[in-house]
Amino acid sequence: MMVQFLSFTFSTNFLFPSIIYKYFAGLPFYRQCSIQKLLGVKISASTVFDQVELVCNDIYPVYQALFNLAANGEHYYLDDTTNHILDAKPIEKPVRTSDKMRLRSGVYTSGIIATTKDNRAIVLFEINIGHAGEFIDSIFHKRSKGHANYHERCTHQQPPITVRCHVVLM
Repeated sequence: MMVQFLSFTFSTNFLFPSIIYKYFAGLPFYRQCSIQKLLGVKISASTVFDQVELVCNDIYPVYQALFNLAANGEHYYLDDTTNHILDAKPIEKPVRTSDKMRLRSGVYTSGIIATTKDNRAIVLFEINIGHAGEFIDSIFHKRSKGHANYHERCTHQQPPITVRCHVVLM
């Protein structure tokens, strides 16, 4: 299968490994270009990024659908890993339990595994200045009306949602 983007034609044999190398293996685009150069292919990191971005934009609705399915899950596993980004600037974010703002600077990769009622696992990742608690809040915000959120479960004696956390400090 060939995909036409911009003024070039790229094979899915090139695009999908580039996406997997970047977002699964964490291989930066510039390193992928170095590998391609060793194989005799001259391509810039910005070109690889442009092509990967176009594919990711096309599959974003799939992520949104998985996010919405995860919101109605029964069990959740959370994990945070800190990232060291040298030029990351602190930003103001709202405090989760109040209307106040707080300066935040830590960058985390947060992973969540949501198990649905029919025992299917949905795995979601997010990298930002925020931790898994904030990520699960954004997921719970999408819960359908038939599902009580975790605050309601605690105050109305409903069966609890299972949430397990594992934090790796580096």
